[in-house]
Amino acid sequence: MPSFKLLNVKSWNSAISKFCKQGRLEDARNLFDKMPQPNVVSWTAMIAGYAQNGNMDEARRMFYNMPERNVVSWNTMIRGCIHNYRIEEAYQLFVKMPRRNMSSWTLLIAALGNLGQVEVSRNLFDSMPERDLITWNAMITAYVNNGRMEDAQLLFDRMPERNVVACTAMIAGYFQMGKIEQARHLFDKMPDRNVVTWTAIIAGYAQNAHGIEALRLFSMMHRTSIRPNQSTLASAVNACVSLATISCGNQVNALTIRLGYDSDVILQNSLIVMYAKCDSIGDAEQIFEQIPQRDLVSWNAMLAAHTQSGRMEDAQQYFDIMPDRDVFSWTTMISGYLQNDETELARTLFKMMPNPDAVAWSAMIAGYEQNGHVEEALKLFTEMQRTGMKPNPPTFTSVLKASSSLALLEQGKQLHAHIVKAVFESDGDLSVENSLIAMYCKCGSMEDAFHVFDKMPERDVVSWNSLILGFSQHGHGNMVLQLIEQMQEIGMEPNDITFLAVLSGCNHAGLVDEGRHYFHSMIHDYSITPRADHYTCMVDLLGRAGHLDEAMGFINKMPLKPHAAVWGALLGACKTHSNIVLGKHAADHLFQLEPQNAATYVELANMYALAGRVEDEAKVRATKKNNRVKKLPGCSWIIVKNKVHTFVVGHPLQQREKIHAT
Repeated sequence: MPSFKLLNVKSWNSAISKFCKQGRLEDARNLFDKMPQPNVVSWTAMIAGYAQNGNMDEARRMFYNMPERNVVSWNTMIRGCIHNYRIEEAYQLFVKMPRRNMSSWTLLIAALGNLGQVEVSRNLFDSMPERDLITWNAMITAYVNNGRMEDAQLLFDRMPERNVVACTAMIAGYFQMGKIEQARHLFDKMPDRNVVTWTAIIAGYAQNAHGIEALRLFSMMHRTSIRPNQSTLASAVNACVSLATISCGNQVNALTIRLGYDSDVILQNSLIVMYAKCDSIGDAEQIFEQIPQRDLVSWNAMLAAHTQSGRMEDAQQYFDIMPDRDVFSWTTMISGYLQNDETELARTLFKMMPNPDAVAWSAMIAGYEQNGHVEEALKLFTEMQRTGMKPNPPTFTSVLKASSSLALLEQGKQLHAHIVKAVFESDGDLSVENSLIAMYCKCGSMEDAFHVFDKMPERDVVSWNSLILGFSQHGHGNMVLQLIEQMQEIGMEPNDITFLAVLSGCNHAGLVDEGRHYFHSMIHDYSITPRADHYTCMVDLLGRAGHLDEAMGFINKMPLKPHAAVWGALLGACKTHSNIVLGKHAADHLFQLEPQNAATYVELANMYALAGRVEDEAKVRATKKNNRVKKLPGCSWIIVKNKVHTFVVGHPLQQREKIHAT
């Protein structure tokens, strides 16, 4: 240990404090033991050192061996307990204190608030004989951090005076609740702002998908005398991520280097994510290579960068050389393979994974479902249940979608019962509830679908769309119209999918006038540009009702090139209403767009047959045969002993026997 020329107690105490802050507790203790007469400052410094370094037994021993204690000693011990998550012990010390100052109260109020015990914090706050600004700030921050903005607002309004800390806490809270205007109003009224305030407003706009305003504020801040810190720059980078703007990202990166933050690993990780989002993998790799001490987040960011851009070979190379991997690393690779429809590689990696969690299982199940391997998704879910792993909401969402694809009502009901027990013991999960509605609709159980919808504590536009589409597909046109009217009455704004479902419902129910009304309402009342699917619905609706010229007029007015579904709808209507000329016109377009689609040949031949034009019918069928156009076989599903089997028309006999033998 270095030698010191210690002239007085103050010098001894300074050296002890320095050693404690450096984590050199043995050196600090040796110095303390050599002191001729340690005073209360010396004892307190050692208590703080032990507590900050996690040695609470020794901190406690020194505290109780002190010849005398003052308020600072008591507060130091309380702070040490809080630092080591011994809140009950901290509270008991607080109760035993012979005398308290403002810091004693504030320490405990803030600590309890951080643990979510806001009511206990408030009781302490109300019990205080007097309060200073720091205590008010601690209580307001506790409310904000626990999402209690109404209580925070009431307290904020009562403050005898406000400072930048309280205002900044409120701004952050407003953004957490999505109250952007209130956050901005308070920010604009503040006479003084510090770097934390600027960071809070920039981060708030970035997190609420207002990247342009976040960057504008960042630019304003840069013109002030306040120097941005790492958090400010990270928030600006996040704004660039949301906008996928590489030019702004480059400017922020340049500023990062100029301010000397280019070795900050957290900030560099954000830059990797930003460059990856902008599909600038080379820049992401350059940032990664320049990080002096990479952490696991750095490696995972590079994995995600390559998997998101489909560079699975590069991602695999990074994965292979990683010294440590966590669940996120494995799941990122698995999801990457699944996104690229390499299910076998994903499954191989999944089997190698040491301890897959619910997220990894969910990723596998979702990947199978999204790639059309719905049977495998259901089998994997059964396998997951056998392991005892508890499914999470995304797992249920994927399995419900798989059940919907196969229209497995009984399995869907079993899942519903499982969901009620596993997920809905709390407030439920909106995505799962929406998937339940979609599943019941797909299986034709509209009563069950409506029951789920009716019991939902909150609904979003997806909830309404799922139910409207269900009633639409099953021909309940009047219910479709009732739902869209209710939706508008409560102020829930319909989107393009809503109108597609409504038009489809009008189509199935033959509600021509209503269909025209909602098509025009979509454009003029909601400024929604119709897609090709909307035009297809209108052409089909008008065509079925015999308004073939009006249907053709819709096609001619389309701002985009008509696709096969539009001409198919017109062809079907022409067959129904025996309009040979227009039907042949539609068929010619279909032959150009989909020359190998057997349905066009069949529809045209049938139209000729119905009109008694036998020779024309024969020519169409001969052309189909000469062009070697084949109709795809139909298929269905059957469940035997909880296993799903696909049954295709023309299936070999041995496969049928295999199914029966299950």
